[in-house]
Amino acid sequence: MSLWYESLGSSLFYEKNPTYRMQEVLRYLSMAVPRSWWESCLNDEKYISNYAHVLTEVCKELLNIKKWNDYSLFIALAFANLNDTKKHIYSLDEYYDKAQDILKKRPDLKELGSKISYFIKNKKFIKENIDILNTIQLFIQKVISGEVEIYNEFSLQHELGIILRDQSNGIKVQFERNVSYFGLKNTNFIKKEIDISIFKDRKLICCIELKFPRNGQYPEQMYSFCKDIQFMEQVKKAGFNKTFVIIFADDDCFYKPKNSNKEIYSYFRDQKPIFGKIIKPTGTKIEKLNISGRYTIHWKGIKDSLKYTIIEIQ
Repeated sequence: MSLWYESLGSSLFYEKNPTYRMQEVLRYLSMAVPRSWWESCLNDEKYISNYAHVLTEVCKELLNIKKWNDYSLFIALAFANLNDTKKHIYSLDEYYDKAQDILKKRPDLKELGSKISYFIKNKKFIKENIDILNTIQLFIQKVISGEVEIYNEFSLQHELGIILRDQSNGIKVQFERNVSYFGLKNTNFIKKEIDISIFKDRKLICCIELKFPRNGQYPEQMYSFCKDIQFMEQVKKAGFNKTFVIIFADDDCFYKPKNSNKEIYSYFRDQKPIFGKIIKPTGTKIEKLNISGRYTIHWKGIKDSLKYTIIEIQ
């Protein structure tokens, strides 16, 4: 789903024409990825909460049009097999007619649309099984659209925390928790405090480390990125279900290939996999990390010089 969301966001970013924007949303909702969501929901209603909020986000403009104010229309398009035809661009009316044709044959999709509408209107999303990666992508989409503005590491932590809390009813999302809060020994970890912890009744669900460097110090910051990766490996081994490192950068010295004799640069500029022993590139004291997994940095653009990468710990 994350690639689908990212691709749609990129397609809409520079487009100001509202009709084209709505056509593009409908084109994406006609793809195979949304079809897999709705098939999952038909098989088990617990998945409704995972995808209902997607419609509220991507269909905002369409939902303001009276005849499109029906979630089952968006669901039906995924079963219209429009991508199997030679025609790739449809008018809004053509999309509407095709969705109506599907709904006449598939009353189960109409019923699913009604259930999603009920969940959305009554805010009864079943969010205990929060889809962390999908929620992170939702946050990225809001940054791309300009709905959310980030300007330093604190704002990144704060704004992402708001989105996570909104999508996780009944689950705690807290900042800067010491590992000892979860019954873990400080001495077993390379760092002590977790940027964002997600848990319920001390059940360890997810934790996230964030970076948004603003003051150069490139080799030191890159080493710090790697340190966060090792830290997230340690807390995952200690019991967290999922752990991530998310990096934002608007200084191309962090991601643009340039000549350098320091190996640390190649991890972030040249996609050299991060694994094994990593020596601190600065300072007189010898310090090293030991990364168990293997991670390749893939920078993705947001706008202008701002890029990001998401590292899910193995």
